[in-house]
Amino acid sequence: MLFPGFYSKHHHFVPFLKSCSSGRPTKIHLKGLCGSAPAMLAAEWLLQSSSHGFFILSGKDEAAYFAGDLITLLGPERVFFFPSSYKRKFLSGEKDTGALMIRSEVLSALAALTSESSPVAVVTYPEALVEKIISQKDLRRHTLYLHEGEKISLSFVCEVLQEYRFERVDFVYEPGQYAVRGSIVDVFSFSCEHPFRIDFFGDEVESLRTFNVENQLSLESRKEISIVPDFNRLSGMTEMLLPGYFPSSCIWWGKDLAFVYDQMQQWYEKATGGEKKEMFVSASVLFDQAKDHTVVEYGQVYFKEAAYTFIFNTLPQPSFNKQFNLLAENLQEHALMGYENYILSDNPVQFERLKEIFKGINPSVSFIAHEGSLHEGFIEEDLKKTVYTDHQIFQRFQKLKVKQGFRKSEALTLSELNRLQPGDYVVHIDHGVGRFGGLEKIELNGRQQEVIKLVYQDNDVVYLSIHSLHKISKYKSSEGEPPKIYKLGSGAWQRLKENAKKKIKDIARDLILLYARRMSSPGFAFSPDTYLQQELEASFIYEDTPD
Repeated sequence: MLFPGFYSKHHHFVPFLKSCSSGRPTKIHLKGLCGSAPAMLAAEWLLQSSSHGFFILSGKDEAAYFAGDLITLLGPERVFFFPSSYKRKFLSGEKDTGALMIRSEVLSALAALTSESSPVAVVTYPEALVEKIISQKDLRRHTLYLHEGEKISLSFVCEVLQEYRFERVDFVYEPGQYAVRGSIVDVFSFSCEHPFRIDFFGDEVESLRTFNVENQLSLESRKEISIVPDFNRLSGMTEMLLPGYFPSSCIWWGKDLAFVYDQMQQWYEKATGGEKKEMFVSASVLFDQAKDHTVVEYGQVYFKEAAYTFIFNTLPQPSFNKQFNLLAENLQEHALMGYENYILSDNPVQFERLKEIFKGINPSVSFIAHEGSLHEGFIEEDLKKTVYTDHQIFQRFQKLKVKQGFRKSEALTLSELNRLQPGDYVVHIDHGVGRFGGLEKIELNGRQQEVIKLVYQDNDVVYLSIHSLHKISKYKSSEGEPPKIYKLGSGAWQRLKENAKKKIKDIARDLILLYARRMSSPGFAFSPDTYLQQELEASFIYEDTPD
């Protein structure tokens, strides 16, 4: 964990902790917190509190970066980002499958919390809060739980999946689908980023595992799984608000809550102008639930009067605009005043670059390197610490750390196959160009297996297991002419591949000879890199690759 105990030494922390755990709902204002200081204070509070945290930020990106900071500070197991279920703005009406999966996963995790669970943080924003969600009772009632060794029939599982509105397909490649092959059921739940493979032995669950949709290979064995449907496709569901999943002891945190209230109300008024307005909730109804909870507010615009106010003394990280002499002077000045200077980065190479830069500017400059970065740096003047981030120093983009859910790119091979029509050209890595003959079921070792039929010259046929999808690809050509269909067993395709390999080896041989001549020729000895070169490399806006 990054910076354990950072804010526990602050003179406000113990009184703040006591005010949060007073046993009755109260209102608290935090003032003077800049950058990622609120996230660090919240993380320290979660570590020393027995209450869960419900965090509301004003926008999706701000909430995602705040959740990313908490993930860095606490680990991913205790932090949940709760997005809107719609792509772009929800008024478009287009659902985001990845967001639906994340929402289902968060709700399932919250429903599984017990009194002995470690405190967790849920981070969200107005567009996500304006949507009603399924009640905990209906969530449990419409979740299929399976464990290894359980006595249950395959046919019963299929009936439940049909009732949950899962689509039966030949093979699964996106959430909401299931497939049956002999004694194996593949199902893509909305509660997991990878589909499940359930292997039956008679009426007993013999094994449970996740698998990769692209190559069909197993990823991880499971002792138990939960299969969650898309609740939007089910009728008769009881709906509630997200805070209803938390106990009354949960603490609400909000940045600029007055602004959040106005923003949420605007979204609600726009949403209720269309159909299905019963699916949304107004800001007044949601914030009415806050009266039963302790609410911690920070930022610039406060919603309610506070019973307790704690004033911190932090400043935002200065903007150095890649002028490293200014950074060196800043660090040196703070060090002379007794400050501890921290620089955070997800990439350890950046620390070495900074040290080389400082060698060329002022060798006496030093800092404490911490692997793992936050979204925004700050100066904590009460604790006499500077916390700077490398992406702000070098003006680099910081990637989000929250889950992005299901990615279509993972299912590209399967979805392309699903769109193939009999007669389309495909390329098999071992047999060459043939025609797609469709999906068929054949009996192999007494069991029905689903296979891909490939047709070659003279109507020769190759059956390919769907577990070997990586061996075929769709034929693509810019010439527009139909390709040559190869004959099985003729060796023509193998000769073509051998000729291609030989040409590649010839090119490689020529390159080796070229570089050998360069190495043996007299060269020019350039001077060693200066800090200017290090600055240039470190300021590259993208993350370094391992090579």
